[in-house]
Amino acid sequence: MVPATVIKNNRMSISVKKILEKQSIEASAPCRIDAGGTWDIKSLALPLEPFHPTTVNIAINLRTTVRLYPFRGGRVKISSEGFSVTEDYPHDHVPYHSSFGLFFAAISYFGFHGLKVHIRSDSPVKSALGGSSTALAALIKALSKIADGVPHSKLKGHDILHLAYQLEDSVSSGKCGIQDQAAAVFGGVNQWLWHFGRRRVPYERKKLLDRKGRVALSERVIVAFSGKSHVSSRINRNWITDFLSGETLPGPTEMAYRPESAVVHTLQTNTDAAKAQIVKQSKLFPGERLWTTFDSCLG
Repeated sequence: MVPATVIKNNRMSISVKKILEKQSIEASAPCRIDAGGTWDIKSLALPLEPFHPTTVNIAINLRTTVRLYPFRGGRVKISSEGFSVTEDYPHDHVPYHSSFGLFFAAISYFGFHGLKVHIRSDSPVKSALGGSSTALAALIKALSKIADGVPHSKLKGHDILHLAYQLEDSVSSGKCGIQDQAAAVFGGVNQWLWHFGRRRVPYERKKLLDRKGRVALSERVIVAFSGKSHVSSRINRNWITDFLSGETLPGPTEMAYRPESAVVHTLQTNTDAAKAQIVKQSKLFPGERLWTTFDSCLG
């Protein structure tokens, strides 16, 4: 592990090659589906905070895994399954606007070089399941495992969520939300109340289902992929533009959402016939039909 004295004396340039030669490091996090309320974008939620903007999402057992390997000193390399391109740059000249710019930003934050990052996700690329944000949370967890005796090694769930959101919000020029990172870090079935006006934690988390409830929900949920790609930054940019122009300002009733009622309705519905119809009409994820929702969070 990297001694604290090394990081203090040379914070901006730390080779982790020798550390990773002894043992590669891995971390993973769950993807998610959202079940209502895309109010996790600060530009939308903050002006309407008196109306209690909220989001409900469900972590699923499609996980994104990040593994760190040793690489040439002074350089950083990133690759990902599903992407034909691999990016390799000097650590002091990494781009933040490239396909992997978000992950380069995280590595720059820690000040590391001499490593290769490989990303593997169970979900298809750009399938609207929070893939890049999930990968970022897993990467931050993996990077934090390298440090020893410094603040980075003590990152807790709230810390990782805060850092992941701030990094992605910065790289995207304010066009990202926080719900994807939240589901990746905490897992489970949750309602999130957004409080971006607060000085400290900008959210309140409400667990909606215990383990028994999640098992019951899993028996009534099927995840299908339409085959259409989803680029969050592009869609969010359009939403923000329309919102700030006043064209899509909602009323209080449009923001109101009762997640408990929605979940209970789902649990009480026999959906075998509906599942069969979805299977006929949709392209399911390769090799699977159903993913169980659970509390398997960042690890």
